[in-house]
Amino acid sequence: MRPITYPIVLKSGDEYVPLAVAGGAGGASIIKQYYKICERVLSEMAVKEWHDSTPSYDQFEDAVGQIESRLIGRFRALRDNGIMPDFSMIIASVDRDGRASIYLFDERGWLSQPTRTRLRGDR
Repeated sequence: MRPITYPIVLKSGDEYVPLAVAGGAGGASIIKQYYKICERVLSEMAVKEWHDSTPSYDQFEDAVGQIESRLIGRFRALRDNGIMPDFSMIIASVDRDGRASIYLFDERGWLSQPTRTRLRGDR
């Protein structure tokens, strides 16, 4: 399994707004589906809720919850069809205040314990 990373950005006018970085290793088609789910959720939320900006720490946490729900549904459907996905996935973001969030997904699409750090200050 060769790991692959994928930046997720929103094109807003002439600028690109950073939303997250996703990474994964495993079956290429599964990882591609994961990236598309992440990109779709984050882009939709950025436009509808975040005013075309990088998500805050709490906003990113909410988005990851939506990503998890979609992944669980997707991977349940795969397993119901006899496909046992083998992969490892991660998604990370740093908000405008320098707070980083890193989430690791297991092979069921469930979140493992999130890692969160405050890089600048204790706000």
